[in-house]
Amino acid sequence: MDKARITWQGKVPSMCEMSGEEITTVFIDGANRAGQWCIMSPTGHQQYGRGLGVGKGQEYTLVHGKWVKTRG
Repeated sequence: MDKARITWQGKVPSMCEMSGEEITTVFIDGANRAGQWCIMSPTGHQQYGRGLGVGKGQEYTLVHGKWVKTRG
């Protein structure tokens, strides 16, 4: 894996804080529409998130046992 890739350094999330859906292979660390930051599943982010990018959120994908930043 490319050493320049950004990986998730926090506790591995297990559930979306907005929808309660289980996190399996993708999650978003991002702002919800109320402006609070939380961990969201793709479905939760679609319903409650503010988008991806600086000040909005980052998507992480499970790749070979590590959570790698893939968007945002």
